[in-house]
Amino acid sequence: MSQIQGQSAEQGRVSARSQTSHAVVSLGVVLGLSVLTNIIAARTLDPSGRGLLAVGIQVAAFLSAFLLFGVEKSTPVVLNESSMSRTIPLVWSASARQAGIALLVGSVLTGIGLATDLGSLDTAFVFGFPVALMAVGTMLDASFRAVAINGQRSQLVLLSTAAVSTLILFGVAGLSLADIRVVPIWLLAYGVARTGISLALHLRHGRPTRLVPDTDRAVFDQLRRTGRRLWPASFANFAALRSDRLLLPALATTADLGVYVVVSTLTDVLAAPTEALANVMLPRWRTDAVKGNLHTGGLLVLTLIYLSVSTTALVLLGPWATELLFGSAYRPSTALVVVLALASSVFGMNRLLSARVIARGATKAVSAAESSGVLFAVVGYVVLIPMYGTIGAALGSLIGYGITALGLVFTGTRTPNQPNKAGDDESQCGQLRSSNCVVQPEVIGTDS
Repeated sequence: MSQIQGQSAEQGRVSARSQTSHAVVSLGVVLGLSVLTNIIAARTLDPSGRGLLAVGIQVAAFLSAFLLFGVEKSTPVVLNESSMSRTIPLVWSASARQAGIALLVGSVLTGIGLATDLGSLDTAFVFGFPVALMAVGTMLDASFRAVAINGQRSQLVLLSTAAVSTLILFGVAGLSLADIRVVPIWLLAYGVARTGISLALHLRHGRPTRLVPDTDRAVFDQLRRTGRRLWPASFANFAALRSDRLLLPALATTADLGVYVVVSTLTDVLAAPTEALANVMLPRWRTDAVKGNLHTGGLLVLTLIYLSVSTTALVLLGPWATELLFGSAYRPSTALVVVLALASSVFGMNRLLSARVIARGATKAVSAAESSGVLFAVVGYVVLIPMYGTIGAALGSLIGYGITALGLVFTGTRTPNQPNKAGDDESQCGQLRSSNCVVQPEVIGTDS
């Protein structure tokens, strides 16, 4: 028996390494294609137009957080390491109605904008459907990645992200060659690529349905309840990462935003690997926490070393690389690169700290920490952007991420591992990975 358990543990470690490698390769593909896409966009659109495109993408990202309502966070907690065919119908049912409403409202707004002459409002109305489609695509992409990683199918994340990024790149290249500079059309190209690929993968691997069988009703209800508890953390994560890019054009100019998002394209490279690693480890950490055997210290130390080395390299090379890749119109100050690199590094560490707290079941605590951080960040933006422009936005991000880190560290040290209260069947769920094997609702998503 001990030999079998040892073999199972080794298989689990190999699978964890395999999933992490898939996530890292996926990240490399996405980053490479994203940099090419941003180069094309930056050299086709002027900073103001590039900033307007960024505003549309950020609004869509915010809207997608409302459409998901925390389900992508609750999936590895409630349906811990369950198969995709088991998980996708439940996740789909939790989000389908919101997605339909968003597309309907967006279509109506765009119809009004195209059919009437509303002056300056006309342009804003035309953004309705492209933003809604992009939001639905972002929602589907996030839910599919969560489901695939949770179901030990990380290779599908690589397929999804590579296909989406490639299709966006070809669409943007086509618009550039055709010299089309209408920003809503660019945003529509992003939305079609993201929605089309993600929807096809959902249909291929899960047979989505809006009707939940009676046998799954208790699990579905728990999925939504846990999602509601985790939604503040999910929304705060989006808000902390994106609200600077919404407030910057309002408190400064869209041209400032155009420069800011180009620089952040490079600095976001720091956080992306740790975010991918957190997504991979969360289902496994949840299994370990339920067994009372969660240990994360070694991985956190290695992550801290990686972030320190990467931040130093980016601070030294970032200003030169930004001007080389995107042109002199996007030349940043050294201070902007330094502050954004530090902020991205702290944000990346926060993803692992947040995953550790969620794995322990402290859903309200992680939401409180994330919400506190975004509150301080927004105050920082409002105070600092009018005074310092893009550097003020970067400083606001660093302040918000720092507050979140303090909250997550404090919560992590005070939250014990959850014991396994449901007996041996639950402890074996992650190993069996049966389509009918789920964590019992009464012990998941609670606060210690």
